[in-house]
Amino acid sequence: MELYRAYFRLPAVHIAGLLYFLIAGVLTRIPLFNYLGYEFSALMTIPAAFCAGMVTISVARVHITKPLSARTWMFITADYLLINGLLLLIPFAVMSANALVVKNCSFAAGVTYYILLPGITMMFSVALAMVTTLYCRHARTVFTLAVAAMLSHIVVTTYFLPQLFAYNVILGYFPGITYDEVLNDLTTLVLFREFTLVGTLFLWIMFFIQIGSYDAGRSAWANLRSLRSSTPNRVLWAAACVCAVILVSGFVLSGRLGFEYSRDEIRERLGRRTESDHFVLYYSQNNATPAEAKALKAKAEFQYWQVAGRMQTKEKHGEKISVYLYPDAETKRKLTGAAATNVAKPWLREIHLQYDSFGDSFRHELVHALAREFGSPAIGASVRLGMNEGLAVAVDWSEGLFSPHEYAAAMLRDSLLGDVASLFSITGFSAKQSTYAYLAAGSFSKYLIDRYGIESFKNVFRSGNFVAIYAQPLAACVEEWKGYLASTPCSQLPPETVTQLFTQPSIFRKTCARVTAEKNRRGLNFLWDKKFAEAEAEFASSVQDAKTPYALRGLFTAKLSQQKAANVLAAYDAFDDHAPLRSNPSLLLLAGDACMQMGGYARASAFYRRVEGMHYSDAFIEAAALRRLASADTALAHVFLAATYGGVNDSTRLSLFSTRLDALRDVPASGVISFWLGSAYRSIGDRMKAALMFEHAAYAVSDGAVKYAASVAASDAFFDAGLYERALAMLWYANNFVFINGQRNQLREKSELIEFVQRTVQK
Repeated sequence: MELYRAYFRLPAVHIAGLLYFLIAGVLTRIPLFNYLGYEFSALMTIPAAFCAGMVTISVARVHITKPLSARTWMFITADYLLINGLLLLIPFAVMSANALVVKNCSFAAGVTYYILLPGITMMFSVALAMVTTLYCRHARTVFTLAVAAMLSHIVVTTYFLPQLFAYNVILGYFPGITYDEVLNDLTTLVLFREFTLVGTLFLWIMFFIQIGSYDAGRSAWANLRSLRSSTPNRVLWAAACVCAVILVSGFVLSGRLGFEYSRDEIRERLGRRTESDHFVLYYSQNNATPAEAKALKAKAEFQYWQVAGRMQTKEKHGEKISVYLYPDAETKRKLTGAAATNVAKPWLREIHLQYDSFGDSFRHELVHALAREFGSPAIGASVRLGMNEGLAVAVDWSEGLFSPHEYAAAMLRDSLLGDVASLFSITGFSAKQSTYAYLAAGSFSKYLIDRYGIESFKNVFRSGNFVAIYAQPLAACVEEWKGYLASTPCSQLPPETVTQLFTQPSIFRKTCARVTAEKNRRGLNFLWDKKFAEAEAEFASSVQDAKTPYALRGLFTAKLSQQKAANVLAAYDAFDDHAPLRSNPSLLLLAGDACMQMGGYARASAFYRRVEGMHYSDAFIEAAALRRLASADTALAHVFLAATYGGVNDSTRLSLFSTRLDALRDVPASGVISFWLGSAYRSIGDRMKAALMFEHAAYAVSDGAVKYAASVAASDAFFDAGLYERALAMLWYANNFVFINGQRNQLREKSELIEFVQRTVQK
């Protein structure tokens, strides 16, 4: 006991304890890091590495000067681990106590991360410090440089390789800067930390091999040479060789183990390659036939000429952009670390997308890739995320129902615009809710480009110096832009829609973001597998942690699939009259479905009309309009409920719709069934049948909103099937049913794309 008292009287131990306490105290004030979870544990690996190393070096310097036996050194090593383990309990205790103030949704998961991340890092650092003390005169300096070099592996990996994530000896796991809230599978992290423990054991073995012949009076080189004349410990050398083989095998098999993927490995997994004037596209054969790949190249070239023209970039002959198109979200998550986030790496001239999101995201990411021409050196981008995303939105300018200017004007009208200037600081953009940040930054950037020209924006993009470029500070530019917004019409955007879009919290403000995201993921998987009771349990647990719209949507869907409509409606009616959840479009649709399931068709119709009037998105207007028509026809309502909440598979759903369509004589009703049948065919990849069903729906129904949606869906399906004239014809027909100006702009751009692709593939 006296020995431990001596240890804890050491200045290095006092300093480490104080640092741990202060760092943990600061983190209790920072959202996302203020509870025992991944972020807190990952950040604590860095002080754990340095504190454990310095404490160990301070004590080991004394011990190596004494003639101690190997057995004694084993006990001393255990002492080092015990001392540093007790010190590591300080931040753990601080954050555990903070759970009285900040909700911690899964203490067990937090403990697991704390053991896997700072716990194992501490053990590795103790071993590294012991070896460093043995061989280096300036042990602290060498240890610090070694830890810094190991941490730099994260930068090297995420900079030079396609992936955003990195498994690292010190940090454990770095997920990358993405909007994904679900972390990679924990089993891969456990496997990697097992390799870290093998590396730790290797360092300890090398220490024990050397300590037997160590002489503090000799130089490090002389001590190394002394190993030749000493009697070898065959057991230790054999153990060291086994550890070395395991570590080398882990490095060689890193791709198979999920630690790291080279470009060649990713290209091999995708399988297909095609090339156009400005792009090399890598894709899966399951996504595109040769003819579809040819059309895909034409789409990419169309977007290139649009973006290059708007940005006034200078084409560099021979430099092509690599575009990786992943077949599904899971494959993309595994190979890049981001399932929901599409990414461009301008410095590598690479774009990484999920295949299905090409039409929605490619042009946005292409802006990032082409910004390399005028971006900061080494990264080909601005160091301010707001400048990068603002430029991408401004140049892409993919209008939905409304333009970013109209959304920003509505936010200004409803006093929700906030401090836009902060979006253009180094970290301000990432701290905000993503929809708000993208649209506000995009509208402001578009205004600057239109008002002062693209060249001026390129200059401020690189430097961030608004005074030098625009002769006024950023705040003054923002006020000037707000003056422009004040005269921008936005009357078709209701306040409740603006609230829904722009007041959701960012990941930094969400309660237990990682834990609830994982529960939601499991719940969604249960829904796909038709395990509705299990899905209900997962989503109910998520709602108990944090009452988010996503979790409630999953919970309501699981309940409706078990014919628990009364429970759904009771839960919705229990929302406070002024709560944002009461006007969430997803929950409104599900509340309407609950009414329909209970036979309350009039109230169901009222819910659906409310969603239509919100003008939230094309998809929500389409869903609400179709449901509204179904609520006016009992037979249609029964078909909809059976197909949506009956637990049927795709083939059964197709049979259900087809049988009902054959029995119908009423033209409007047959149009609704045709639309649903077209959606079912689209979901299984039968584009031609989908196109024909959507086309029939467009002419059969009388409702303008459904006619517009069916015409656009038919056009998209004909386009994918290579029938360009019929695709254009459906767009022309859709023009007759436009009810928001943004839709007309969408139709015009779709027509331009189809005409370009048609000319290109028919050459």
